[in-house]
Amino acid sequence: MLELFDTVWAGKDEVVVDHAVDLTLPMALFVIGAAGFGRHISWKDDAVIPPAHQLTFKDALLTTSHDLFIKLLVPGWAMGFTKRFRRARLAFDELQMIQERKGSQLKEDDEDLFSILLAANSDENLLKGEVKLNDSELISNIFILMVAGHETTGHSLAFALALLALYPDKQEELYQHIKRTYDDMPSLSYSSAVFNETLRMFPPCTKVERRKHDVHHHRREWHQENGQGTSRHSSYTGRACASLQP
Repeated sequence: MLELFDTVWAGKDEVVVDHAVDLTLPMALFVIGAAGFGRHISWKDDAVIPPAHQLTFKDALLTTSHDLFIKLLVPGWAMGFTKRFRRARLAFDELQMIQERKGSQLKEDDEDLFSILLAANSDENLLKGEVKLNDSELISNIFILMVAGHETTGHSLAFALALLALYPDKQEELYQHIKRTYDDMPSLSYSSAVFNETLRMFPPCTKVERRKHDVHHHRREWHQENGQGTSRHSSYTGRACASLQP
C-alpha cells in the first residue's frame, strides 16, 4: 500500500478512484502472488518479460484469475478457437513453467504456499501408503485455494472501504486501532470486527448451490431464504442491522 502512494500517486494533489474494486482486486492478487507463488508484484506494470516467457508474471496471474472459468469449462482442444481462449491458455502455461522451474530450485527457507506443498509432497515427507501428487495437481490446488477466491476477497475489501467512508466515526476508530507496532498485530481485534461486520452486511457468496428440498420453510417466521437477508434482519440478530456496528 505504501508503494501505491510512493509511486502511482506520488506528487498528485488529488487522487480519484472511480471504482474501489480497481484497487482491491489487484491488492488481493498481490497477496496471492507473494503468499501463493513467492513472487512479489509491483503496482507499476512489469515492463520486462522474463527469458523464455511471453507474459510477465503479473499479466499471467491477472489473466488466469479472470479467465479461470475458461480453463474449467473449455476442453483443451478448443482453447485455440478465440483470441481470449489462446491468451488464457498461454497464461496458464506461463504459470506452470514458473512453478516447474521453482520446483527444481526449491530452497529450505521458501515459505510460499506452493513451496510448502512441494516440500510436503516430496518422497521423504510422505507417510507410508500416501499417494504423491503430480505437479499439475499441486498447481490446481494453488488455484482452488487462492486464485479462485481472490474476487470475493477483493469485493469484500471494497465493501469495507465503502462502509468506512459512510461511517467516518468508525473509520477514525479503526485508524487509531491500527496505529500500533508490528508486535501488536495479534491484538488488532477491531480490524477483524470491521471485516466481519462487512461480511455480515455484504457477504460475497450469498448462495449455496446444494439444496435440500424437504426442509420446511416457515414463511411467517423466516422472512428471507438467502443468507444476506437473514444476516441483516433484526428478528434473528436482536439488533438494528442496517448500519455498520463492528
